[in-house]
Amino acid sequence: MVAPRWLKTKCQPIGIRNVIEYLNGVMLKPETFHQTFDIGGTEILTYKQMLMGFAKVRGLKRLIITVPVLTPKLSSLWLLLVTSTTFRWRGVW
Repeated sequence: MVAPRWLKTKCQPIGIRNVIEYLNGVMLKPETFHQTFDIGGTEILTYKQMLMGFAKVRGLKRLIITVPVLTPKLSSLWLLLVTSTTFRWRGVW
């Protein structure tokens, strides 16, 4: 798959159960009102690493190539090439 370079961006994925746990911990507590909290898992991954990890868990072999520029036009052409998706050309060019 050809993908945009932002797949190299690092993130800290977190499980939905952990998010719910954090939300329950601050919900309806006046000292947390009007506050912001950053939450994330302990592991730092790129989005590409997350996609490859998911593919591995599912038993899928995937190749992801990041390119410096991937416009919506190029993305559309890539999808036409690798999937059975139909596409309306009007309004894209």
